[in-house]
Amino acid sequence: MEDTDDLETWIIELGDEIIHKAHSAGALSLSPAESAIYDFWAVDYAVRNAGNMDILEDLRPAAAVNLAQYLRGIGYLELASYMDGLSSAGDQCDSYYLRFKRLCEALQGALSRA
Repeated sequence: MEDTDDLETWIIELGDEIIHKAHSAGALSLSPAESAIYDFWAVDYAVRNAGNMDILEDLRPAAAVNLAQYLRGIGYLELASYMDGLSSAGDQCDSYYLRFKRLCEALQGALSRA
């Protein structure tokens, strides 16, 4: 298990790599796990920088919904349900920090199996 600061760094750095890949090679070049991490990066950015999900409309509109679908597909039903709720949470994002570590671990595991 990693420290939360390490996980914040992980999502920022890996998200940056994936964003560059998507912009240079196209969104279709991303694996499903990479697309989910891109979505997670966008959700994380929205929560940490805006404190709400509204910014996703300009950034990556379906990020929370797509991430929920991906999590459901890899068997993380509770996290998927949480993301479904977060997608319409507006400024009620405080609970995000309680699930951040589990979200990172789920995506790290999926990426290692990809």
